[in-house]
Amino acid sequence: MIATRQNRRRQRQRDRRKNADARAAPPQRAGGWGQGLPVSPSNMLLARRAIREHWPVPPDVAAAVIRDVCDVALSAANPRRHVSAVRVILAAEADRQRAELAALRAARAAAARAAQAQQFARVVFYTPSPTPTRTFLPSSELPPSDVLERA
Repeated sequence: MIATRQNRRRQRQRDRRKNADARAAPPQRAGGWGQGLPVSPSNMLLARRAIREHWPVPPDVAAAVIRDVCDVALSAANPRRHVSAVRVILAAEADRQRAELAALRAARAAAARAAQAQQFARVVFYTPSPTPTRTFLPSSELPPSDVLERA
């Protein structure tokens, strides 16, 4: 029983020392984007997931991610890291193309709506009455003959 208390006490002292060291010097970052730090395989997976799920990323960070991933793709001696980097690049390119296509479709739809609105604005709705009636309007107030022919 006494030995167990001493072991617990020693363990607590070790834990306190370890925690004090951790508070004194924060751990070095293992990876980072655009800071020249190594990019780990887990960072590659995280980047691909962020691209695929459209996480909000500031433009400068996104550029740094792609730059670091391209560096890994060009310099990776390990084939797995090379393939992982290429997959991130392909995901980013596919996402860019999807966004560009959506913007193009939206622009086309807006142009089509504008053209349709212009077309409807030009159309003069004229429906002749079923029985002919005499108009007592002067000829200057009658619609032009080409409008009547189209109707």
